[in-house]
Amino acid sequence: MMIVYMSVIETDNDRNKFKEIYEDFKQSLYLDALSIVKNPEDAEDVVEDTFLKVADSFTEISQKNRQKMRAYIVIINRNNAIDRYNKNKKSLEKKDDTPLEEIIDSSYFDSYEYDDLYDAIKKLPQKYKDIIYLYDLLDIGTKATAKTLKISDDTVYKRVSRARMLLKKLLEKGDQDE
Repeated sequence: MMIVYMSVIETDNDRNKFKEIYEDFKQSLYLDALSIVKNPEDAEDVVEDTFLKVADSFTEISQKNRQKMRAYIVIINRNNAIDRYNKNKKSLEKKDDTPLEEIIDSSYFDSYEYDDLYDAIKKLPQKYKDIIYLYDLLDIGTKATAKTLKISDDTVYKRVSRARMLLKKLLEKGDQDE
């Protein structure tokens, strides 16, 4: 990635300064970004975006003293990290924020034959199969299910509800086919 940054900078003197700044600030910018985005890959992307912005305006930035330059770069990095965090948050909300029309209790499925239930579960998307298997069939608690699947407790509840809703639809459709 260093080559990309360097290609934007015009003079050898500025390239040397940039390389020095890159080496000095890279780790602390990464840690700062990581504390905001909570994901190593996203933190790396944030730092790359920061250095691209710095490289684009390096002639202007390099005129500042070291302390002001550092403050400027830290602010760019934090803003990039906050933007990434908000973007990720919105993305998650879109994925997991469909309304829960109804809450279906697991006892609803007691009246179905094992084979019908098994066939319907096989048709579910993998993330719903996993949640039904862990939460309903193995009767593992919310916290353990969340930890196992590396999701939040709230997401466990949402997925259980959605999985049961889909399962109900599949089973009802199977009843209509008979």
